[in-house]
Amino acid sequence: MTEKLRIYVVKGGEYAGLKVKVKKIAPMVLSKVQGAGKLPERPTYEAVTKSGRVEVWPLDAEGADQLEGGKTRWDFYQEQLDNALAEQNDRIIMAMFSFGTECEVPDDGWEEMFEVIGTEVPKNANMRRAFFLATHLDADDIAALSKKIMEASGVSQEAIDKAEESFRNPVQDESEPG
Repeated sequence: MTEKLRIYVVKGGEYAGLKVKVKKIAPMVLSKVQGAGKLPERPTYEAVTKSGRVEVWPLDAEGADQLEGGKTRWDFYQEQLDNALAEQNDRIIMAMFSFGTECEVPDDGWEEMFEVIGTEVPKNANMRRAFFLATHLDADDIAALSKKIMEASGVSQEAIDKAEESFRNPVQDESEPG
């Protein structure tokens, strides 16, 4: 059985028109990437019931405003959560682009610009390509290419929709459990 050839053409930015071959990724790869990294533990608070029993409850935005020091703890948690989710998103994008794409990486000096700002460009060809795509495509192209890779990999439409939503709104609503 031959695999359908999938090509994504970059739509925006300096590299509009660049053709990227989309490849299937083994499900375990994305599963491992999603499982890597640790989300911060949600802060808790203690409440004493009328019977004198101490109960531990997860802190939320509403409760944080009512507890001494709660707002500071909640804000710190939210900052750490945002950072962890951004790192997780970066890992997922790099994994998808290194395992799920093939393209000619331009040789137009873009690497030198990163060296000027003190950012090392990966030497490994797959990681170099992934780094190039992640740093040169606009948000719409990153989302569309990611979707094509997920479709090629047999990811369910429900999971694709969820990933698209998280890409559009990377900051979790603060009333949701972390």
